[in-house]
Amino acid sequence: MSCGPKPLPPNPEPGPHSGSNRVSFRLFGYSPSEIRHMRSALNFQGKVFLARYDPAYPERIEWVDCPTPARYRYMPSDSAIEELYIENETDLRAKLPLSVASFATFLNQGKRLRVRFATAGSFELADDFQVPTEGACGTATHFVQTISVGAYTVAEMSDTGAGAELDMAGPGARGSHSDLSRRNVGMGNLEACKVRTNDAPPNGCQMPLEILMVSIGSHRAPGAPAPPPDRQPAPSPTGLPRPVPSDTADVHGAPNPVGYTHKNCFVGVTRTWDPEVDLRAVTARCGPPLGLAPVGEPIVDNLAQGQPMHKYGANLEAGNCYRIFAISDRGIDDLDTGLKAPDGSWVSKDILEDNFPILNGEGPFCVQQTGQYQLLVSVAKGAGKYAVQMWRVTR
Repeated sequence: MSCGPKPLPPNPEPGPHSGSNRVSFRLFGYSPSEIRHMRSALNFQGKVFLARYDPAYPERIEWVDCPTPARYRYMPSDSAIEELYIENETDLRAKLPLSVASFATFLNQGKRLRVRFATAGSFELADDFQVPTEGACGTATHFVQTISVGAYTVAEMSDTGAGAELDMAGPGARGSHSDLSRRNVGMGNLEACKVRTNDAPPNGCQMPLEILMVSIGSHRAPGAPAPPPDRQPAPSPTGLPRPVPSDTADVHGAPNPVGYTHKNCFVGVTRTWDPEVDLRAVTARCGPPLGLAPVGEPIVDNLAQGQPMHKYGANLEAGNCYRIFAISDRGIDDLDTGLKAPDGSWVSKDILEDNFPILNGEGPFCVQQTGQYQLLVSVAKGAGKYAVQMWRVTR
């Protein structure tokens, strides 16, 4: 969520200056925690994205946690590479209002930015739905109709027009978790977008690039009660369990004094690229402050692309909830983790192309069987050292 200069009014409605009840936003440089949230939700949650938005403050969107079941269907498209130029901060606010915090510093230094992007396809809302009027659901003003996905890079342009590629930094390689503190900006792989797929975007070309939001309007259900907070979403093809809800309280309901949530606790961690050190930094935020305790010591090992995955046994009890954190050094570009139940079925698995997988991205998952589970670690790209550790929700 981008921070705006003023708070939103109690229940904003699209104003006449918006020109329409539909509004679109490009997501280049958007908050990395929100990008992770979108990717995870598209794959697993089976619910419509609802938001609170006032066109008077285009730099701010507040996502509303209202479990309204709906499916997004993937539609492929042509993946030609396009370019977008940002000349100054005024241009930035007009073209990329959600990304002002990410790019304004470079423009203030007199830089000119070029965004090159390719769109693999889009996830389009496939079901009708009704949004309740009570609770958090009643504060939503818009729903997301379409989410375009693909890959992009950002170049800092010199006076001669030559580009110097920038690089995103933060927890996760390849710009997956970024605060623009380093010079390398980009998400996904433009070359990967040349592969046309029908049922899902190709690997490496799955980053949310643009959203189209529509005013809720007739989708509001007058008088309909809001669903309970723990309501299960519509079934998804993966069959993975719904994560434990994430909010500003720990699992016991006590206020969280540092303000961390399951969704954002990892954001802003400074990478040293020593996996053991970085894992301690991440779990210090995402563990005890959110009511989690370690299950054993961190596992540290080396692994390379093409080598057999590493498997570790873990005795887990039915009804308990867990979270798995893993992180690598610079040599690994794509580190993957997963957990299999005693019967061999998947409990949770990494879906992102990065070297900082968290299972699950939005919060702990819960297991349904007592027995020995398998924690799996593999490298899809690169070679190097990694550290992984499982944490349990304390009761």
